[in-house]
Amino acid sequence: MGFNTDDLYLGDLVTPIYRPDVKGVAYYEFQVLKGTRRQFSRTDLVENVAKVNAVAAGGYAKLYITPSLDRAKLEDGLRVLADSRVQGFIAVSTGPHDFPIPHWSLDHAPVSVALEARAKRKIKKVYKLDALAYVAEDMKGLEVSSVGQRPFAVNGLPDNPSKHAGKISSVEPVDFGRDAGPDEAKMHGSKMRKSGPRAPSLELKGFRSWASLKRGYKKTLGPLLEQLRARASESWAVELAVREFGEAIRGGQRRTFALLEPDAAVKVGGDGAKHVRVRIVRRPGDSAALELSCADRKFDREVQVEVEVRYGSGHKEELRFFLYSPDTPTRNPSTTEED
Repeated sequence: MGFNTDDLYLGDLVTPIYRPDVKGVAYYEFQVLKGTRRQFSRTDLVENVAKVNAVAAGGYAKLYITPSLDRAKLEDGLRVLADSRVQGFIAVSTGPHDFPIPHWSLDHAPVSVALEARAKRKIKKVYKLDALAYVAEDMKGLEVSSVGQRPFAVNGLPDNPSKHAGKISSVEPVDFGRDAGPDEAKMHGSKMRKSGPRAPSLELKGFRSWASLKRGYKKTLGPLLEQLRARASESWAVELAVREFGEAIRGGQRRTFALLEPDAAVKVGGDGAKHVRVRIVRRPGDSAALELSCADRKFDREVQVEVEVRYGSGHKEELRFFLYSPDTPTRNPSTTEED
């Protein structure tokens, strides 16, 4: 879904991200690096939703920022990003409380970097509060920086907001008054007539502090968080199907999958092993990828392929795939085509 992404790879830096209502780590943020990069271009989230535009070549960054920002600190931070060829980030969820990939960008610096650039003290934890709202806190649990518009407390939320979805109420004026004689002024007024279902009465109220937001997050936003979980359930069903049945590879298609370590040995098995060609692709930054090429032929049924990857460190990874044609009868819900 990104432009010119052939030489992108995951960096070594992974940041755990928390959410007040989730026990343990709620997300992981992965840096995305670019192998060949002669020009660096970046737009970051900064104070008051202003933009920082940086164009750098040879490690030099020129910034256009608002006076309220720490120019030197941001310039140093973005110069490091230019030197390390950071292209973007991918945030993944650790469970069904949110979509599997709730936030990603291939032209913005990682959110954790933006938070660190604005922090006055060392960051201990990063919290994700909304789609684009994050807060960082220090060792004492005090807020040190934030990006995005943090949520308000919503009083009066129904237990199931989805019951009100799609229901429309209407309001129309109704004239009333009395007719007057030719020499008298006509007295008319109007009142409003409401019809249809009644919407819940909601009250938005800001949290007094970062501590009060953490304490009241689940209680005041619980129904919305459950609705988010429900919306994400379909995506998780697909993820679980892929985990159980494998990822689809169409006849004649070539797919590339990132390897965890550059030093890897690959063993291919299953009924479809004879129909695929496997190649390890070396990438910049001491990384590697696994390339699977499927023969351009028709499959009367889905054919399984099992790939075992053994790394130099001793770790082992098992990947499952199935081969198919556009007219292959579907045996499970995982047959999807992604071009």
